[in-house]
Amino acid sequence: KIGKNLISRTELIKGFKSVTSTGILDGLIPSFLRQRTSDGQAKAKPAFSHNTSFIAEELIEDPEYQIADCCHPVPGDKSIAFQNDEGQIIIHQINCKNAIKLNAEQGKSVARVSWKPHKLNQYIAKVFLKGIDRKKIVHDLTYVVSDQMNVNMKAINISGTNGIYEGYIIVYVSNLDVLNALIVKLKRIDGIREVVRMNF
Repeated sequence: KIGKNLISRTELIKGFKSVTSTGILDGLIPSFLRQRTSDGQAKAKPAFSHNTSFIAEELIEDPEYQIADCCHPVPGDKSIAFQNDEGQIIIHQINCKNAIKLNAEQGKSVARVSWKPHKLNQYIAKVFLKGIDRKKIVHDLTYVVSDQMNVNMKAINISGTNGIYEGYIIVYVSNLDVLNALIVKLKRIDGIREVVRMNF
């Protein structure tokens, strides 16, 4: 009837009023029939400001921010957000030398970051390793990373001299908690003496 102008949109919304009050049919009613909020708009995210924290949410498509290539922060790191002249927001680790420079020179374009939970997107992190060289050390490392922690590894670089090996692995993690849990697991491998996150 609405297509033939026999019933108005307002009348149709009134007809749905009794059932929508329970929320049962919310998912079945087309968006154009749903009543708007009093101001007619969804609540907008606050504009970027030096005076308030930048809320870094996990978005699969069209993320609101970029991860800085110089320091590669992962969600959960103490970080700052920088808004450049084009309006792009770039997140740095708070102790990154570029972040320190930006904060000193363009402080009004910098804000602290407050991370929302991140569980899907993957971010790279670099981990330094050192220990007593032995057979199957690389096998044990990859077993912990891939099988026990279910973490993808981008690169591994291990070399040994005089019975001591050292090197690094680059892994993909969704947040700082996953990275810290991986480091704890790696420290339990026989012969490991040092495991720390390192800068790129």
